[in-house]
This record gives sequence, structure tokens and C-alpha cells, in this order.
Amino acid sequence: MLLTASKYSPARGPHRPPAPPVQTPGLLVPKFKSMVSWPEWLWREWRAGGLLRTYLERERHEGRRRVRAVARAMHGVRRNLKSDLNLRAAVPLREYLRWRATDPDFFADNANLRSLKRDNPDLPVFV
Repeated sequence: MLLTASKYSPARGPHRPPAPPVQTPGLLVPKFKSMVSWPEWLWREWRAGGLLRTYLERERHEGRRRVRAVARAMHGVRRNLKSDLNLRAAVPLREYLRWRATDPDFFADNANLRSLKRDNPDLPVFV
């Protein structure tokens, strides 16, 4: 037998009886009495800092790795004093954007660059 269908209607064919329902064993649903509620979890997170602490530790280690990569890439590079452009420092992009978000004129101030050089001796800072 042929099926009939159009662009706007479903396919129609010979009538078939629906398939019998599949018999499945009873589903085991655990009782979540020991599960922590959302406000309690949030309070624990703020107090102890589980996920936030692991994120910050990972960022700290990744930040050190990024700083060392920039230091290796810039090893032995000197700034050109005859150039029209003034190279102030070579920092990883993520750290640059963070410092720029907190203080837009961070790299314009020589005192900030001196403290950056003091705190991060690996970074090539030209003051």
C-alpha cells in the first residue's frame, strides 16, 4: 500500500495497531534527604570556598606558567630607544586585561611598573 503525505501533513499509511508498552522493572529512585539545599550550598561556598578556591589555585598556577612563557620569549630582548613606540612591559594578555580593568592607566604610571617589576622579577619590565 502506498503512503500519502503532503508538505503540510504527516505521512498516512495503512492503520497499524500501536506497539505494546515495554515492561520495565521498577525504577530505583534514591532518596535525597542528605542532599544540601541551594542556600546552604551557597553559604558553604562563600564560607569555605570549595569551587572558588580550586579555581583561584588553578589560575595562580596558570598565571605563573604564562608569566614564565612570556619571560622565555622575551629573554635577551632590549627595547629600541630610537623607536617612536615606547615598550613599557611584556605581560601575558590575561594579566594585562585584568590590570587594565582595575586601573586603565596602570601601565602609564612608572610607580606601578616598578612595583610590577619588584613583585614579578621574571617579567621584562622596562622603566
